[in-house]
Amino acid sequence: MASPALCEKICADMSRPPYRDVTVGNLLTHLAGALPDAEALVYAEGPRYTFASLEQEAREIARGLIAIGVEPGDRVALWATNVPQWIVLQFALAKIGAILVTVNTALRASEIDYLLRQSETSTLVTIQGFRGVDYVATLDQIGAMRGALPALRRIVFIGDDVPAGLIAYEDVRAGAGRVRDAVLDTHAQRIGLDDVINMQYTSGTTGFPKGVMLSSRNIVNNGCSLGGVLAFTPADRLCLCVPLFHCFGCVIGVLGAFTHGARLCPIEAFDPARVLETVHRERCTALYGVPTMFLAELESPDFARYDLTSLRTGIMAGALCPEALMRRVMTDMHLPEI
Repeated sequence: MASPALCEKICADMSRPPYRDVTVGNLLTHLAGALPDAEALVYAEGPRYTFASLEQEAREIARGLIAIGVEPGDRVALWATNVPQWIVLQFALAKIGAILVTVNTALRASEIDYLLRQSETSTLVTIQGFRGVDYVATLDQIGAMRGALPALRRIVFIGDDVPAGLIAYEDVRAGAGRVRDAVLDTHAQRIGLDDVINMQYTSGTTGFPKGVMLSSRNIVNNGCSLGGVLAFTPADRLCLCVPLFHCFGCVIGVLGAFTHGARLCPIEAFDPARVLETVHRERCTALYGVPTMFLAELESPDFARYDLTSLRTGIMAGALCPEALMRRVMTDMHLPEI
């Protein structure tokens, strides 16, 4: 098992993972050089990215974002489920030096209004909606398309049937040709390890939510250390069904895996059957979740038909983890190292 101390020593050589003390944007560049043909990001219905193709995609989207006016230091909010574009944007924005503002998918009108104003978001990327909440209608309700939020200059839409006044995500990609690679490289060279690269909002249980400002050093090294505890290597495959908007998803999940060259197999929105199918199909070695997720997987009617013997480790967190449930997960789900 690679300890955090060993992780730091090994990472003096940037030719192979694990990596620490690199910017989020450069992490993917290093991986594309070290493991170009290794699968990096896999979705059941596609896409399937290698580290090289994910780097290419992130760079293209980064150039497209620059073309529509996104600049270093801009706050870019991402209000979406675990769609493939989420992880692409995490790295694309980091390559520009823009600040990713993660947004809880369950927010209602007053909450998204507060977050966009408080964070001074200039660009919002969103989907149509999730679990009965129409995001576009909610944004219209708070006047986001009518200039009611002074800092907000543009909204990018992921999906078909793009609403009037919003920019299609595919149009962002199409605009990449207007920005040279050298422009993006210049941005990347100016980004420091301790520059703010991510804002994550607290739950606001004792007051209004606070935007916690995080640097590449914060989140990349956090991911590297935790991946070391789990003994991740490029041979590992993580089934990631927790929300990317939470640090459990975008830091412990994405960066925990990628700092060690492990493959990500995300679930767009939690569904126990889809989790089990993904582990079975992709031969995942690691699984994350909160206790209720693991319980739902164990109680799935078709649980017995899935082969979970590839699993070895993972994380159960986010709430109290009953000993009886932990023992069932360790034995029935073949997760002895969880």
